[in-house]
Amino acid sequence: MKSKFKYHLLLLLIGSINLIVINYLLQLNSQQLVGNDSLNYIESAQFLYNDCKAHYYRPFVMAFITGLPLLFSNSVTYLYDFSLIVNIISWFSTIIILFEIAKHYLVPKKAFLISLMFLFSVGNSTILFDLLSESIYLLFIIFAFYLLLQYYKTLKFHYLSIALSLLVVSMLIRPGAKFLAILAILFFIKILIKNIKKKSIVFFYSALFLVFMQCYAVKSTYGNFKISYIDSYTYYNYLGAKSNMLKKNENLKDFNSKERDKYLTQFSYKEANAVAQNDFLNQLKNNFPNLILAYIDDLHHNTTDGSSRILLSENVKKTNYFELVKTTFFYLSKIQNILLTLLGFGLSLLCVIKNYKKEKFSILVAGFILYTILISGVSCAQGDRFHIIIYPFVLILVSKFWSNRISSKPFFALLQK
Repeated sequence: MKSKFKYHLLLLLIGSINLIVINYLLQLNSQQLVGNDSLNYIESAQFLYNDCKAHYYRPFVMAFITGLPLLFSNSVTYLYDFSLIVNIISWFSTIIILFEIAKHYLVPKKAFLISLMFLFSVGNSTILFDLLSESIYLLFIIFAFYLLLQYYKTLKFHYLSIALSLLVVSMLIRPGAKFLAILAILFFIKILIKNIKKKSIVFFYSALFLVFMQCYAVKSTYGNFKISYIDSYTYYNYLGAKSNMLKKNENLKDFNSKERDKYLTQFSYKEANAVAQNDFLNQLKNNFPNLILAYIDDLHHNTTDGSSRILLSENVKKTNYFELVKTTFFYLSKIQNILLTLLGFGLSLLCVIKNYKKEKFSILVAGFILYTILISGVSCAQGDRFHIIIYPFVLILVSKFWSNRISSKPFFALLQK
């Protein structure tokens, strides 16, 4: 097959086989697992399509994607089926984009192997069967980085404008991307100002407008001009709860977020937001050592845990081999999480410290990896969900260091003189 798309087709074929096998062995489409996060996404879609109002946790872009079937039917069942389709499309798209980025550093055969490493990521494969945001968010982010690479190659501003707009809109999928978007804007602020009169900057302005509309909708409904209340609740129920346990000399093995979560339910969302903020400021002032210890414990769990989707799966079809397969895949997801997180952290630090001859794209990839790992310490008890997002970006850095080519190329040096 001499077509330039032969590797794309091979990745699609192998990916399809991989999903069919994993689904068959783990009975993923037969599970009846519905977590609180999934219910939140469904509720946010219903808020948007039925009531035209903002959700307290989930921003409207994710709600819009999740709830598209509500245009044709009120049945929630269709939302799960549609989510699976969207997740699979997002997953395949991510694999292809990773391949195209890896080709910048490596010959196609090696770039193909890099893409296969992500394709066989157990955590990313199994989470496709949950109604969650990870796969969609990952597609937004890696496509933004692909466009950033095109910008560095060509210095055409429209690539940068669209890339930044995707990063900004990504916080309307996962609010945790808020600071990532802000840092990216600050990183490129001089270029944005320089090109402020370009027509293509409309993409960036449009993304900012969407964020403004989300914040305005939340303020109108709940009282605070912010994207979501999920950050406050997450801190209070996880990091804040753990540090408070350490202060009381309680064992973290007995950690449970339900008690703190129940306490917040007696307040309005605006009041609960203030409670969480006050708790954070108080712990910074009076319980800082335990806050750090709790943060480290969260990072440890997020780095060493395996796929919760696999862990919670049951032997619905009563096959004899299910428990063995389940255990094998679960520990494989743990190993992948540990190796790729540590590898990503190490390579990212190396990139940042050495500045890799000032190649900006590698620095941005490293920055995203470090940002994702470090911000994950605010929460825990989600398996490998927080770190599977960095897997393709770790593999981009692997491609970079694997390459025999000199990384400092003329088109990189032209930027930000």
